[in-house]
Amino acid sequence: MGRHLVDAGVLQPGQALIWDRPQLGKTYSASVTEQGAIHLENGGTFSAPSTAAIKAFGGGSFDGWYVWRSTLTPASLFTNFGCVACGSF
Repeated sequence: MGRHLVDAGVLQPGQALIWDRPQLGKTYSASVTEQGAIHLENGGTFSAPSTAAIKAFGGGSFDGWYVWRSTLTPASLFTNFGCVACGSF
């Protein structure tokens, strides 16, 4: 994700992120690091949301911008922060 999201105040270090998979009965948990990366609850820190999603699930192909969300909002990272992440405020 990048430090710029933390620097812009869009995400806060320690902020909780989740990925709900109701069809599987699973919820994956993570948090935002000081550097703006995603730290998975079960270990591992990743700068890209998609890589974090793939590692959380244990394989596959996922767009992490669409699957992760802050616990503060029901919308995905992309919906909430996509324009900031790509530099288009």
